[in-house]
Amino acid sequence: MSQFWKITAIACLFPLAVSAQEDQSGGVSVSFGIDQRFDANSDTDLSTPEAEQGFTGLTSLRFGALTETRTERFSIDLSTSLRLTEDASESGDTSLRFAYGRDSADSALALSARTTRSDIAFLRSASDFVDADGTLVLPDDFDDLVGTGTRSVTLLGASLRWGETDPVGYSVGVNQEILRYSGAAATLLDRTITGVDTGLRLNINQVTTARINLNFSQTDEDESSREDRISLRGGLTFERPLGDLTGQFAATRVDDGDLFWSASLGRNITLADQSFDGLLGVTEDGDGDVAVRGSVGYSRALSRGQVGLRANSEVDSGEALRKTTVQANYSFEVNPLQNLQFSFTYGRSEDSDDNSDLATASLSAAYGIRLTSDVQVNLGASASQRDDNGVRSDNQSVFITLGRSFTRRP
Repeated sequence: MSQFWKITAIACLFPLAVSAQEDQSGGVSVSFGIDQRFDANSDTDLSTPEAEQGFTGLTSLRFGALTETRTERFSIDLSTSLRLTEDASESGDTSLRFAYGRDSADSALALSARTTRSDIAFLRSASDFVDADGTLVLPDDFDDLVGTGTRSVTLLGASLRWGETDPVGYSVGVNQEILRYSGAAATLLDRTITGVDTGLRLNINQVTTARINLNFSQTDEDESSREDRISLRGGLTFERPLGDLTGQFAATRVDDGDLFWSASLGRNITLADQSFDGLLGVTEDGDGDVAVRGSVGYSRALSRGQVGLRANSEVDSGEALRKTTVQANYSFEVNPLQNLQFSFTYGRSEDSDDNSDLATASLSAAYGIRLTSDVQVNLGASASQRDDNGVRSDNQSVFITLGRSFTRRP
């Protein structure tokens, strides 16, 4: 239980740190959040084929600090959690992120670093992969995350753009993804992906912009195999009164000399209270076949709520993995202190190389009550389903969450 006492101590001492920050000057803000969630489940980890009923408690802490001036911005975000079950207590997901940006009239510099550590045994539902922007993004190893062990991902990135106000602009960027497993199945291999990207932007006229990007990436898997890729991408963007129209084409060359291509056409439409974006394209997959890919997103602000929908199905050039995601959200404000929220997530990963097929779906409904300006209580229920190559498991749960979050700005 030592981890529990550490989290409790941080939660108790942090308001003192916030008070100290209030005496400082400058564009600084500090945020803090703590959530306590209790679940009663029919199958706590969506294991197959045996279901395990039980209660789960999850304590989550979030800390963020931001300092910004007219030209610079630096932020740090930290989150960690402790999971309590009927049998034991263990560390939950932990994430640490740094971001720095500096802008001038003609250039922009961005640096970022993020590391996350997760328990594989609880990464069962597609809803676990909703990013900070609320978008569902399935990792390439989504269908392998079964059993025990931990998964850590580190993302590093740096980019520089210049010539922002000129007819011709340039960009260069480097990034690295480091994926490591500990105590996991032998089939899960460590991986490092390093990429370098250079770009050219050309303003043809007041409404037409052309972009060309050259990207090189190298993938090292478990220090035993290496794959190099070179991609050339080109695109045209036409500014329209209601939103941009974009056409793109790409060619990718891999180690063995094979050349794969892709093309797409996308459109954004923005109105007073709603927005729409869509993309339709084709790509050549790893088998040399033509695969259709596309996405659609829609959101609308209602008089007392909001509704959103997003669906995506994609296959990268030269790859055999198809990822399909669907998200739907609806929120309704009963009154200034009470609200209703409904959400649906669906994720599917299909790999034609090993014929693996994993699909997960979850549906949840919650009733929220704001007790004070920074304290929220949610009561709700959810249903989740997992289908792993025809082997299905289900989980129904009821939950209660008590959360507090606040921000201080000197």
